[in-house]
Amino acid sequence: QKVAFTFDGIVKINLRATNTSVREIVLHVNDLEISTYSLTNNVVIGTKNYDPSTYDPITDKWTITLENDLPTNTATELTVNYKGFMRDDMHGFYRSFYMDNGAKKWMGTTQFQQTEARRAFPCFDVSSVMMAA
Repeated sequence: QKVAFTFDGIVKINLRATNTSVREIVLHVNDLEISTYSLTNNVVIGTKNYDPSTYDPITDKWTITLENDLPTNTATELTVNYKGFMRDDMHGFYRSFYMDNGAKKWMGTTQFQQTEARRAFPCFDVSSVMMAA
């Protein structure tokens, strides 16, 4: 059953470890409900249920700890299944409306400045940008 102002998502992120001994993947997530995730290269490495203890609400970082090293220089796909809520505070993926002949029309709107995309989907983001002089 669908609930008003919610969304379901699947994000697929292509990874390639360039260093040896990579055992962690750290993503940014804010106000999303992760259900499952899986890693695939030539075969499925594994599908797991989300463990809330792997999330730090202060930094909005979700750490996936792997049982084995990611294969070096091998394309690996991380797939994450999740749900979210369309907020009304103009952050991330939010709801807004306009009036059309006296009728309220709802729409989904995005704002992805710096850290806001993590409210729409698990991702890597940059919270500060340094410019070279």
